[in-house]
Amino acid sequence: MPLGQAELSQRFAGCRWSRMSRLGTIKQNRRHQSSVKIINRGYISPHMACPRMSDGLMPGTFFDWQIRFTRFTCEYKSKRDIFQAITIAMFPFHEDTLFLLSAVIFTAGISLLTAIRGRLRTRYLVPLFLLGLLWPWPIAIHLGLDGYTMNIAFHLGLLTAAALMAGTIWGVISRHISTGIGTALVAVIPAIVISGIFLERQRVPDTACSQRALVRIGDLNLAIPREIGFRSTTADGAPEQAWEGSYGSWVGNKPKVKTLCDATDGGRKAIDISHIWLPYNSWRKMQPVTCKAVPVPAHAEAYCAALARTEPTIIQFYVRPDGLPRPSLSYFNEEVISQAVSEGQLEGYRCGDPLPATGIRYCTIWMKLTPEILAVSAAKLVRMTTPEDAITDTAFLLNLMIRDLSTDQSDDRP
Repeated sequence: MPLGQAELSQRFAGCRWSRMSRLGTIKQNRRHQSSVKIINRGYISPHMACPRMSDGLMPGTFFDWQIRFTRFTCEYKSKRDIFQAITIAMFPFHEDTLFLLSAVIFTAGISLLTAIRGRLRTRYLVPLFLLGLLWPWPIAIHLGLDGYTMNIAFHLGLLTAAALMAGTIWGVISRHISTGIGTALVAVIPAIVISGIFLERQRVPDTACSQRALVRIGDLNLAIPREIGFRSTTADGAPEQAWEGSYGSWVGNKPKVKTLCDATDGGRKAIDISHIWLPYNSWRKMQPVTCKAVPVPAHAEAYCAALARTEPTIIQFYVRPDGLPRPSLSYFNEEVISQAVSEGQLEGYRCGDPLPATGIRYCTIWMKLTPEILAVSAAKLVRMTTPEDAITDTAFLLNLMIRDLSTDQSDDRP
C-alpha cells in the first residue's frame, strides 16, 4: 500500500528540496536550452530501442508524450528528429505550422502574380500543377523511401498543388473585382488573415500559465511546471473537462497551452481534470538532488535506493466513478487492470520477461494512491528487484513527486 506522509517524512528526513530551488533549476534549464537539444524535446536517439507491445505492456523507452507512438512511427523517427531539430532551430514552430504557413505564402505569391499579369495559359498551368505534385519525391527518394519520407512528400506535393490552384483562382477573382493597387491588396488579404490566425494560435500569453499549470485531480492540487508537462483526457465515465490536450514546452503544444491559459484565467485558477499523464523522468531531472554523487547525500539515500531498484517512466492518475484506468493511451493493457480492480485488487503488477542481456524487466504497476485516485505506472526494474518491492518503491517515489508538486501548504514537503 502507498506509504503514509509520516513514514515518508521519516524515510526522507532532512531533505529540503525547496520550491525556490526548483524554480531556479527551471530558469537555468531555460537559459541553457538549445532548440535542437533532443533530450528536452522528448526525441529519441536512433540507437534507442523501439517499443513493442508484449503481454499488454510496452517495454523499452517511452517517447514523446505529445503523440501516441506506434512501432511504425518509431522505426522512422530518426529522420523526423533531424528534420524537426533543423526546422525548430530556424523557426519556433512545429513542422505542420511551417508547412501551412509556407503554403499560404506560396498561395499569396501565385495570387498576386495572377492578379497583376493575368492567368497563365492552360498549357503552362497543367505542367506547373504536375510539378507541384511531384517535386518532393526526388528528395524523398534521395533520403530513402520509408513511411516518414513518403508521408511528407505526399503532403508537401498536395499542399503545393492546392496552393497553386487556389492562388490562381483567387488571383483571377481579384483581377475582376478590383483595379490598380486594390487588385494587389485583394490578392494578398486572405493570406495575411490566415497567417495571422496561424501565428495567433502559436502565441502563448506572458502570464503564469506559460511557466506552470494549476490542476485539480481528485483530492490532489498540483502546480506542474511547463518543463515537466502533462497530458489529460477525460476519463471514461467522468464529466467532460474544460480542457484536454498536452501541456509542455514542446513547440507543437503551443495551441493547447494557449487554450489552457484561456481556461485558467492566465494560470490564476486551477482546472479540474479526471485523468493526467505525467513523465516521471522529466520531474526527476529537474530535482537538485543527484544520485550520481559519491557518496550519495545522506538525505537522499532512501530516494536514490528506491530509484536504483525501480525507475518509473510514465505515470497516469485516474478519477472515475468506477475507479477503472481508461483511457490508457496505449501504455498498458487497460482490460487486464480493469478486471483486477473490479475484482477488488487495488494494488498489483504485470511484468514482461527479463531482457536476456541485462535482466531488466518492464512492468505496469497500479495502486490506490489516494482515496480518490488510482495510479498506474510504467516502470523499469533492475535484475534483483521483485515486483512486490517495486510496488513499495513506486508508492514512495510517486508520493515524493506529489508532495513536491502539491500546492497544499499543509503537506509536509521534503
